[in-house]
Amino acid sequence: MRQNESYEGKLMLKKVNNQLFQAQERAMHKEAKTQQEQAASDNHSANLETIYNSTSWRITALLRWSSYQVSLMYKHGIKARFKAFIKKVLKILVLFLVAKPKLITLGTQVAKSLGVAHLLKPFVKSCLYAPVATNKNNAALSSRAAQIFADLKIEIEKQKREK
Repeated sequence: MRQNESYEGKLMLKKVNNQLFQAQERAMHKEAKTQQEQAASDNHSANLETIYNSTSWRITALLRWSSYQVSLMYKHGIKARFKAFIKKVLKILVLFLVAKPKLITLGTQVAKSLGVAHLLKPFVKSCLYAPVATNKNNAALSSRAAQIFADLKIEIEKQKREK
């Protein structure tokens, strides 16, 4: 009877050792796969960095921007794109004027003489006190970069939910 229990104990121990060995193999396989994926990710990042720093990428920036604007025009209409363009130009102008106090007074006088000062006041405030989008490192992002960052976060969340 004791030999039978000893034999069963040895079988059980062998079975547990076998399961432990298989678990260790799976863990090693997962670790190797993770390292491969990290290396591939690093390789892709390096390739993207090379592309973004290339002369052709910089030369075609205007073409990419123009095609993006045309797609927005088809999506939102000419009137909306023109309005967005005017807002962007005015925002740049406001930020330029804020840096030059003499121009602020001149701009205020011109706006009052044209009768649009009351219309521009809320816009100027929104330009000056608009929250700045930031990434994880709290580095300020441009409006386009902030939009891309937000889109990427949404896509990542979608992919997480699908898994």
